[in-house]
Amino acid sequence: MRYKYLLLLLALLALNTPISAEYFRHIGLSEGLTQPSVMSIHQDQLGRMWFGTREGINLYDGKQITAFKGWCNASNDSAPIWLGNEVSSIVEDKQGNIFFLVDDDIIKFDIQTEQFSRLSKGSRIPVLTSLEGDLWYMRRDSLFKHSSGATESTFMLKTGITSPITCLTMLPNKICIGSHDGIFFYDRSSGKETHVLRGIDIYRIFESSQKELWIGTRMYGLYRINKKGEIRQVPFSPGSPTGISSWQIRDFVEDGERNIWFGTFDGLHKYSTKTGQYSLIQIPKYVGGLNHPSIFSLCKDMQGTIWVGSYFGGVNYFTPKQDSFVHYDYDQNATKNQYYSYIGDIVVDKNEHVWLSTDGGGISCTDKNWNIIHQFTAGGKNSIPHNNIKSICYDEENECIYIGTYLGGLSRYDLQTGQFYNYLERRKGEPNTPNEVVFHVKMWKGKLYLSARNGVFSLDTKTQKFHKLDIPIAYYEDFDIDPEGYLYLSGMFNLVCMHLDKLEASYIPLTQKGYNAKITRILATNNGAYISTLGGGLFFYDKKTHKTAHYTAEEHQLPSNFCYNVCLSPSGNILITSDKGVTSYSPEKNSFTTINLMRNFPTAHIISGCGIFASDQKRIYVGDTKGVTSFSEEEFHKANTFRHNPNLYFSELWINASSG
Repeated sequence: MRYKYLLLLLALLALNTPISAEYFRHIGLSEGLTQPSVMSIHQDQLGRMWFGTREGINLYDGKQITAFKGWCNASNDSAPIWLGNEVSSIVEDKQGNIFFLVDDDIIKFDIQTEQFSRLSKGSRIPVLTSLEGDLWYMRRDSLFKHSSGATESTFMLKTGITSPITCLTMLPNKICIGSHDGIFFYDRSSGKETHVLRGIDIYRIFESSQKELWIGTRMYGLYRINKKGEIRQVPFSPGSPTGISSWQIRDFVEDGERNIWFGTFDGLHKYSTKTGQYSLIQIPKYVGGLNHPSIFSLCKDMQGTIWVGSYFGGVNYFTPKQDSFVHYDYDQNATKNQYYSYIGDIVVDKNEHVWLSTDGGGISCTDKNWNIIHQFTAGGKNSIPHNNIKSICYDEENECIYIGTYLGGLSRYDLQTGQFYNYLERRKGEPNTPNEVVFHVKMWKGKLYLSARNGVFSLDTKTQKFHKLDIPIAYYEDFDIDPEGYLYLSGMFNLVCMHLDKLEASYIPLTQKGYNAKITRILATNNGAYISTLGGGLFFYDKKTHKTAHYTAEEHQLPSNFCYNVCLSPSGNILITSDKGVTSYSPEKNSFTTINLMRNFPTAHIISGCGIFASDQKRIYVGDTKGVTSFSEEEFHKANTFRHNPNLYFSELWINASSG
């Protein structure tokens, strides 16, 4: 015997998100959508998402899309029915059956039989809505109600409206009918009619939780009607927080913070109830942004995720105030014909400009909205000495970017003058200066420290004089300095520790089960040093006890032993990149939380050499082979909460190895 439970994983529908903070995920033709114009959206009682397009119906269960278009099986073994094409409305009755307004016909989907039937029997229906599980619709100038479970509809009201009807909104105390000639209100107790906004073509009527009506028009912008009935037109003021940026307003939804979102011809608008300001989301220059500006349908699901139907971009969806992920696509925005392997070191200056170094493509600088300000490549009189950048750091006091290159030596870029100073070229022949290969650069207490193939150096940024540190062994690729002046260097398979004042080296071998793990990065902290390794996981050297702790995927929550980079977050957690994503380690709680970035951005591969940076604003930047991903540190907390509290629903029941 088969027991069929309909599929749902609500958790999948709200995966971990300028109004640049919103991160959108997309569902389009490649995911199985029948057509990219999404005119209506609805979530049913089981949590599944229904998308009405201009070419059929789509059901999304969190994993895949089931498409219905053309001729489909009808109920009661009758002949197949023609569904029609454009699905302008989707509603649901008390029994969970789904009703669609398709080409001015009402089509029913029986939730039990999963078959379709026609409700309207050939009559042209311009609008369809629901209230408390009952269907309401107009036929010419008459209003009808179809109660849940009923076989016939009930006539309720003859309005006498002569202009074409465009929308219907049912409220507990009034009936709101939009038309080409304004809005007709009918008091549900007295039947009294009120006609407002005469001559205005109405597109949508929405009531907020504050009992305010938001009126979207086809070409006359946005109107708001308060509880007293006072009507106010919102100013048309593109780019200003005092008004809207589009005349065409199509649909509305309210989020959990009582903000009003509305779709327009020019993008997705937001009205903040806290600030009283309007803002607009348009197509940005990064992956994870809105992919089409013309918005026709909106829906908020049970978990607060907002689903956005666009005219030719399919479905976009995001979670307000939760999704902060943005992926900047370096390929699409940087100088063409510049080969690079990955994004390396990343720094953010005091103007919130993001500096990206590349392995082969030079340096890019963007503003906080990812607009390119500078693109520096080798060649010319005022340029970096080589396009293969190994490391960069920011000297805030002197407003400079120091750049370590492979084969071009050390360079300095003055942010105020826009001039480069290339040390290898200017100091050629001077003794005790770094050579053409500079591995790592770091500012510490007003001095620049750098490791080169010919040694470790300090540079006095005031006098611009180099000093070569008297350290054994030819060179070290990576190093870091803690607040007390302890210098940690990577000696391939060993950690070397010494104080800058004494330079007496201590060697700490990093071994795992009989083999050595190559050091990829060092992070020096007040308590000691964290060391990421290639295949050996994460090590921590305690400078007080001189003991080494070892964290692996086999014995801890570390997702992978192939760790590439490590940095300190503003909250004091240790951030580690690996081939499995980005992990936040809390020394206080001794716990690991991982975000797999490839779940959101499948092409964003993190490899050894990719950079990671944590800004003072608790924003994390992670380099990869295609660009850089930016997100709030709060996402780690949300990922941890999400992992431990999933909302799971059955898709099938198995009895004696037989599925139902």
